[in-house]
Amino acid sequence: MKREKGEYGYLAQFKKMRLILTLLLFAAMACIIGFGYFRYHSMKTIFTVVGLLFSLPIAKVLSGLLVVLPLKPIPEEEKREMEQKVNHIPKEQILWDLALSSEEKVRHFPCVVYSDKTVIALYRDNKKASDVEEAKKYFRNLLKNNCHKTGFLLLTKEDKFLEKIAAANFESEDEKEIKRIKETILVYEM
Repeated sequence: MKREKGEYGYLAQFKKMRLILTLLLFAAMACIIGFGYFRYHSMKTIFTVVGLLFSLPIAKVLSGLLVVLPLKPIPEEEKREMEQKVNHIPKEQILWDLALSSEEKVRHFPCVVYSDKTVIALYRDNKKASDVEEAKKYFRNLLKNNCHKTGFLLLTKEDKFLEKIAAANFESEDEKEIKRIKETILVYEM
């Protein structure tokens, strides 16, 4: 089943599909070069050139895979627990396992809950304190640069995240704005 960006399992599916595509391209490259070598007993054939041209799409697909490979999706049971605690929020206002890209790096947000008034994100790639500040600045700019006038809160602890979500109002007044916020966030998804 094909998952859409923002759905739970998309990140795992993205990794799997990129790995399969990389292996298929490598196999095609090897087959073409191997055919040319076994047919003409030389590497100086058009088959070698065509086979080597496969290195360009391989590099493109492999680079996307290498960027998201270290990101760990949240486990299914943890997701279920979180869903039970946030069952007052419409499912379409929850985004899971986001790998948002920027010029500097890819940031992993396991869960983002949004409405037309506020966006609350869980962030776990906090190896340094500066990482959290950079992620806050990145997400705020993402919303601000796309003309969203919502509040934003970034949390690194799941219990605090769930606490803030329980206290926040996710009743929406402007359905168009909710749709625009979702589209804005998913544009930066890998």
